Amino acid sequence: PERWRPSGVVHGTPGRADPPRPPRPPFLINEFLAHSTDPQEDAIELHNPTDAPVDMSGWFLTDTFAVPQKFRLPSPTILPARGFAVFTESHFNPTPGQSPSFALGADGDDVWLFSVDEAGRLSGYVQGLDFEATANGVSLGRHTNSAGDVDYPPMAWLTLGEPNAAPRVGPIVISEIMYHPASTGATNQPASFIELANISTTNVSLADPAAPNNTWRLRDGVTFAFPPGAALPPGHRLLVVGFDPDADARTRAAFVSLYGVPPGVPLLGPWEGGLANDGDTLELAQPDAAQGQDSPSMLVDKVHYLDRAPWPAGADGSGASLQRRMLDSYGNEPTNWFASTPTAGAANQPNVLPTVQLTAPSEEVAFQWPAEVLLAASAEDSDGRIIRVEFFNRGQKLAEIEEAPYTFLWTNPPPGSHLLKAVAVDDRLGTTTSDATEITLVAPPPVVRLLAPADGAVLLAGSTITVAAEAEPAAGQIDRVRLFAGPTLLAELLAPPFE
Repeated sequence: PERWRPSGVVHGTPGRADPPRPPRPPFLINEFLAHSTDPQEDAIELHNPTDAPVDMSGWFLTDTFAVPQKFRLPSPTILPARGFAVFTESHFNPTPGQSPSFALGADGDDVWLFSVDEAGRLSGYVQGLDFEATANGVSLGRHTNSAGDVDYPPMAWLTLGEPNAAPRVGPIVISEIMYHPASTGATNQPASFIELANISTTNVSLADPAAPNNTWRLRDGVTFAFPPGAALPPGHRLLVVGFDPDADARTRAAFVSLYGVPPGVPLLGPWEGGLANDGDTLELAQPDAAQGQDSPSMLVDKVHYLDRAPWPAGADGSGASLQRRMLDSYGNEPTNWFASTPTAGAANQPNVLPTVQLTAPSEEVAFQWPAEVLLAASAEDSDGRIIRVEFFNRGQKLAEIEEAPYTFLWTNPPPGSHLLKAVAVDDRLGTTTSDATEITLVAPPPVVRLLAPADGAVLLAGSTITVAAEAEPAAGQIDRVRLFAGPTLLAELLAPPFE
């Protein structure tokens, strides 16, 4: 896919080469308001992130990807360095209901920016998105997290013509995720859960009061519609699980016992789908009560977790859960999550990760094979204790030591290069990996003997001569044997008999 691009010419170039792709400009849709009431208007904000002014005269804005040429930016449209330009319905919807005028849909729509060349023709660059319903007066804005992922979440306040505000957070947030419980490779099993927390100061109904069957939902990796009448008081939590907690009393009791769920914490389920072990997306959405029965859903919170950096890898099958560090900060931010002992239904408890250093063997040491190699590590935990240190060679676990001194004698390691690491695990299942140490075990050369012809043999010129050898490896197996007459290579043999 990365070897293809949109044509730089409308209708393509059938029968002839496409012209070179123009430079890809970095200009983008930065914020937009799609749900407005008088005196507000729908609005689209463009941003120039470069250090030089740019002329965007003649570019197009549209709400339909297949119909790019709806609103042409007037001439001149000069975006200053690091600057903004805002266009409202008075610009792109001067004659409502008549093409090419358009307004952005409050219950979801598209918004796209198309580039043009010097002649005013579409030149192949497009940037934009489709979006879902938004609350009245709430804009969606571009937000880039620490991993470089771009979202357009609801903004905390309207900032048209200015740098974007922080994303809106709450009133309900995804606060803890157990996506890969210990000792299993299965997904959607009874030990998995999603915790939600009310970070506001008021009781939050999880349904539209005027339409009780129009409820909040979890979606994407798992889907779950909250029951009519469900609500969450301020500061409280609830748990959503993959089994039916009302119909399956035995599993419910085992779950509550496993995690020590506090009394009174609501347990809801079952969800459909499953939380993937290698990464998934969770979204919390609420109905737009202002639009009545069967109103569209609006995004409240989103988390796209992974089982590897920059997300905390310690939550992947170790028994630890993924926990939100600051409930009032953006959810789809890897640095706002940590792995720790599950606190299902209770407040998350930040964990200071342990420290660990591989103290033996030394870096780049060469051992003569066969050999025994002593692995040693030092590990400390400032807010708890170390429960084990694990030793690895290129990702394969060699040993697990539960008490100091953290040492392991590796007997009969194979010859070759090895990359060793130590992983410390603390009493809240936080993990830290040491820097890698590379060592080499050098095997002695193989033994080879020429069997034929015999040393000193006198042979008839022009006759066929059998040249044979045998070889024994010091370790592993013989890869090949080469036979020579003086400097001349006679044969290269890959398997016995070597003759």
